[in-house]
Amino acid sequence: MFFELDDIFVHTFLCDENFGYMANPGAKDPEHEFFLKETRQPVLVYERECMREFLDYLKQQRMEGHIEPIIFTNGQRFYADHLLEIIDPKRDVFEHVLY
Repeated sequence: MFFELDDIFVHTFLCDENFGYMANPGAKDPEHEFFLKETRQPVLVYERECMREFLDYLKQQRMEGHIEPIIFTNGQRFYADHLLEIIDPKRDVFEHVLY
């Protein structure tokens, strides 16, 4: 089963050096923040509702042999690796990642 990284599990906002955060949802604080040294940009990360519960379900289904979750992204590898450290740091859910 294929899952797209952005907008299914998280919403991210990259800071533009000239304009700041584009469409930054100021109503709530981000769950995570990190800095992309490759592009010298801070990133705000907002988890989707029920993300953790969904990841637990996918992990259980994978362990029982019902599905093989695969994550893909159009983003660059260094960006995706930062996000995977947040959503699946032990790679219990996503063994395969397509960049």
